[in-house]
Amino acid sequence: VAGLISLYQLREELEGLACRLAAKNMSNEEIEQMQALLDKHLSTQRVRDGESYYQKAGDLDFHYRIILGSKNPYLINILCDELYFLVRMYRVQLGMNGPRVSRAFDEHKAILHAIANRDGELADLLMRRHISASRHNIEITLKNNEESK
Repeated sequence: VAGLISLYQLREELEGLACRLAAKNMSNEEIEQMQALLDKHLSTQRVRDGESYYQKAGDLDFHYRIILGSKNPYLINILCDELYFLVRMYRVQLGMNGPRVSRAFDEHKAILHAIANRDGELADLLMRRHISASRHNIEITLKNNEESK
C-alpha cells in the first residue's frame, strides 16, 4: 500500500510537469487527436453512465499521450518505461467505478482544454489535482478492502 501511495505522489509531480511541457510542445494536430480520443471515450455507454472508465494501454491512454506530448525524453523514459507498467497493474487490480468515473472524465477534458489553450501552469495544476483525487480514491478503496477482511 505504501508503495502505491509513493508511486502516485511521484506521478503527481512528474505528470504535472508533463502537462506543462505538453502545453508548450504538443502540435495542434496532436491536441485534436486527443480531443477525438476523449470524444471516443465519451461515446462509450459505460462512461456516460458513470459505470466504468478503464482505458486501453498505449496510445489510447490519455495520460500516455500527454507524456509523449511533453517531448522530454527523460520524462517519457521515467513515466512510460519505469512507472507506467506499475500504474496500469494497479488500475487493473483496483478498477475505477462509481462517481469517480464521470469526475475523472471531466478532469481529463479540463486538462486537455488547458493544454489546447497553451496554459501550461493550469494544465500542471489540474493534472496534479486529478492524480491526487485518484490517489485519494485508491486509499479509500484499499481501506475499505482491509476493513471487509
